[in-house]
Amino acid sequence: MFSGLRCGLLSLSISVSAYAQENSSLTDVTVKAEKEVLVEQRDSSASPWRHVCASPCSFRPTGGEYRVIGVDVSPSKPFSIRGPGALAIDIGSAPLARRGMWIGGFGAGATVLGLVLMFASSGFAGASPNGVLRDEKVGMLGAGAVFAFGGVAALFYGGALYYNNASSNVSGPIGDLGKRTIGFAF
Repeated sequence: MFSGLRCGLLSLSISVSAYAQENSSLTDVTVKAEKEVLVEQRDSSASPWRHVCASPCSFRPTGGEYRVIGVDVSPSKPFSIRGPGALAIDIGSAPLARRGMWIGGFGAGATVLGLVLMFASSGFAGASPNGVLRDEKVGMLGAGAVFAFGGVAALFYGGALYYNNASSNVSGPIGDLGKRTIGFAF
């Protein structure tokens, strides 16, 4: 229904319910998805990813980093589960991300071709005595403009398609594992 508007993103909900045990607090995470996804975990960024479960499933987090992957699913950035609540994941489509790269590349090429045609039509064709572009060069100028504007449109469309599907986005009570810097980083 709205999958076209969301550029192929699927909604995945992970419900997190916390309960206390005698000496420790554990969190049960239940994964339900429209499409099968895999949850993977690793203890640190140097250790390999290990399979936790395939949706629909439940698991008990043990700490470390988690990610969501799958067939034709762009992997999510690593995240940690910080507490109870509901996690929402918009799954990015790997084929759509690749298609966005191709469309953006063709758009860039078409833009360059259009600009070359536009500059060639006015640069190498001397102006007529009254300063107006000669009639035989108007077609070249028009073709260049069509290629340039069409290329820019394809470049933006391909870039948006790639940006929306390059990775699966996780939101909710999670921790971001990205590096933080203060000031300038060289």
